[in-house]
Amino acid sequence: MADHPGVIFKDGPSGRRAALAYGPDVWEIIKFLREIDERGPAALDAAAESFAVDPGRIATSVSYYGDYADEVDAEIVFSPVTAAALRDLGHDVACVAEQPGLRAMIDEDVFALAAAQGRWLLTENVKDFQPILQQSLQAGLPAFGLLFTSSRAFPRSHKNPGPLIQAIDAWLCAGPPEPPITEDWLFSSGP
Repeated sequence: MADHPGVIFKDGPSGRRAALAYGPDVWEIIKFLREIDERGPAALDAAAESFAVDPGRIATSVSYYGDYADEVDAEIVFSPVTAAALRDLGHDVACVAEQPGLRAMIDEDVFALAAAQGRWLLTENVKDFQPILQQSLQAGLPAFGLLFTSSRAFPRSHKNPGPLIQAIDAWLCAGPPEPPITEDWLFSSGP
């Protein structure tokens, strides 16, 4: 990106997101900066030390946030808010964004962990996870299932995660498809 050199886009369980090349996601840096006491250059230095990157790269993340605050804010709160709401409804769900160990995993490892725990994995990242599922099935490895959704069906908005929460709740209450089905899609029932 010409305006924000060093910012790239990564795919993962939560879909496409801004990140530093060979570094953390922009939302992780912004969340860290909000949670510490330091401000100004001291905050940039603290983040640089914590993420093991140059303070200039932290400043690039802050600049990106200045231009795309809604996008980054949605990454910070959307998945955790959705997971918390589903837990409040009595569902046993885990959220990659809430657990630093999971956030650091590659897609194949997130998939394998979900399968080992007998969990379906909700993701927007069809491009990466569908081949992982196929490879796992072909190799005879455990595969529980993938529930795909999209930001078109459920736009990411920290202001209104309700439609996605309702759709996931309905899907969970109905129960996942019976084996051998290992893939399903979550669609919006709205207009």
